[in-house]
Amino acid sequence: MERNIAIYLNSAGFGGAEMLLLRFCTHLTKNSIPHYVVSEPDTFFGTELENNGTIVISARSAPIRATHYFVPYSAMIREAILWASGFPEMKLLTWIISPNESFTPNLPFMGFALRNFGYEAALVSSHIQFWQRKRLINLKQKLGVGGGLLLMDGATKRVATYFLGEKIANSIPLLPIPSPTGIKRLKKHKKEDGVLNIGYLGRIENMKFSALSGFISNTLAYHSLCERVNLHLVGNGPRIDSVREACQAAGVYLFEYGFMENEAARKVIVENCDIGAAMGTAALDLAASGLPTIIIDPSLVDNFKPQEIFHFVHEIEEFTLGEYRDFPAYDSHGNTFRDVVSKLLSNRLLVSKEADYVEKHHDPENIFAKLLFYVFASDVEVGELIEDTASLTSYINLVGRFRRRKNFGSLLS
Repeated sequence: MERNIAIYLNSAGFGGAEMLLLRFCTHLTKNSIPHYVVSEPDTFFGTELENNGTIVISARSAPIRATHYFVPYSAMIREAILWASGFPEMKLLTWIISPNESFTPNLPFMGFALRNFGYEAALVSSHIQFWQRKRLINLKQKLGVGGGLLLMDGATKRVATYFLGEKIANSIPLLPIPSPTGIKRLKKHKKEDGVLNIGYLGRIENMKFSALSGFISNTLAYHSLCERVNLHLVGNGPRIDSVREACQAAGVYLFEYGFMENEAARKVIVENCDIGAAMGTAALDLAASGLPTIIIDPSLVDNFKPQEIFHFVHEIEEFTLGEYRDFPAYDSHGNTFRDVVSKLLSNRLLVSKEADYVEKHHDPENIFAKLLFYVFASDVEVGELIEDTASLTSYINLVGRFRRRKNFGSLLS
């Protein structure tokens, strides 16, 4: 039987995970490997996939039989397994490309129940979330033991070690995400006297806003050394108003460009900025051009203390392109923001160091060849995972009953 791949990334947006999959599908098409993607066809992402020769079907459609099943964003693993449960023999591989989401159930927080329904409801919510997380960890353990799991970087390895144990985590391959190809390198980075131009590339949503807001507050440390700080923002999302407020509070001048296609977005930042600030795929995209780029780290809550330590892309260890600051195993050594500015002003080799690092460690042809090997090498069948793929139906029904009734005791009657 000819090997073919079903891929699940049911997304209506466009960010790092979508860009990663778009590049992988281009590789599959180029090498004549049959595949299809489960996503939203009538979106920018779906259209781009189809333009590259990939078949796109809706998650509302019936699955098409495939020999192998790839879930590039492991936070979607439960819905992906449920969608493909009709073909239990498919061999599955998933990639942990974002640390905590992969081990945290996507459920309303206990605080929601506490604010709306009181302490008894909050207690029920906390127990259900604990049960869901336990199921999710069991699922990841099966994947890790059976060769159905990949880790992106040192941050995801630390999280996997925390939840799965050192023995399983050390057995899971580490595969970094790829950079784009064919990017023209800068010859040198510019620096306008008295002004610091910072470029941010990425979505502006809860997790990434926590990284961006923490970074914006650090620019206060540079105001004593320059006349002004400009933030050039390429991206959009529900937290844009919060970014405006953070910039105003920090005395940062904000220039908004909205959503732009990747090449155009990179060009705007490279041509207008002295330094990039991003995480994940966006950080690689900027550094590949030679623009000095620092990694900004998110937190699970907005009001966690601002990021104090930064790394240029060429300084990162184990390919780590972002890590939660409030995670117990957070790696907190590196440069202060003043150190970053000092290196920017004095080190004219930053351009070549950034681009050389990306070219050496994130070559897409090499990474996609390894990814394809792991997809076909997985020995974990979808059918083995269905039992641990907890359905949220009972939880959703319970939340609905909370909303309809104010008397918690009557919910159990």
